[in-house]
Parts: sequence; structure tokens; C-alpha cells
Amino acid sequence: MDKVSILYTLINIITMLILISIVYLCKKKNVSFTKRVFISLAIGIAFGMTIQYFYGTNSSITKETINWINIVGDGYVRLLKMVIIPLIITSIISAIIKLTNSKDVGRMSLLVILTLVFTAGIAAIIGIFTALIFGLTAEG
Repeated sequence: MDKVSILYTLINIITMLILISIVYLCKKKNVSFTKRVFISLAIGIAFGMTIQYFYGTNSSITKETINWINIVGDGYVRLLKMVIIPLIITSIISAIIKLTNSKDVGRMSLLVILTLVFTAGIAAIIGIFTALIFGLTAEG
């Protein structure tokens, strides 16, 4: 990479850090978590589209910026994976323990399993369509 590419990549990284700090300021102003997630999503989409528009999809600047941004993104996704599964299992066990009638336990278990399968199916369908629409592959 030449010096100009490095400079533009640094500018993009600094911009990303500024955008992350804006979301952090929303937390300080007591904006709800749900709103912060949607604000972050909108900011991320706009930032990504801006980078793609100005530098192009195959630019070395874009690729290097994505490598740096992925550090934050991958960490966030891994943290979610680490936290969500124990929370779901704890919630299910807690709900089962609170039930006293064995008929209710079976009905509740079936409802929970069907809900999890249904939401996983919706997530899979969205993932498949997104991959097909944008031509994504396992190679990247």
C-alpha cells in the first residue's frame, strides 16, 4: 500500500471510532438499548455505503478498512454468541422450574422448541436470500 492509501485507511478508522463514540454518547444520554442498536445499524450501513461509493469495492483502501472494522465487528458477534446461549438456557430452565403441573411442562417445552426452530428457520431464510442477492460466498 502506498502512503495515500494508508492515509485514507487511517481517516476511515478514525471516522469509525468517532461513530462508535457517538453511539457511546447515546448511552450516556440514556437512549434505550434498542434505539442504540438501530442507530448503530443505520450508522454502519451508511458508513459502509460511503466507503464503497468513494473507494469502490475492490480498492485496497476498502479492503484494508474492512480488515480493521472487522476487529470490532467480530468481537461484538463473538460476545453475543458467548452471552446469548447461556441466557436462553437459563430462561428455559427457570420457566420449567416455575411450572408445577406436568402437563404445563410438556406444553411449555413444545412451545419453546417450536419457537426456537421457527426463529432459526427465519434467520436461515434471511441469510440465504441475503447471500443470493449480494452474491456472497464462503470465500468472502
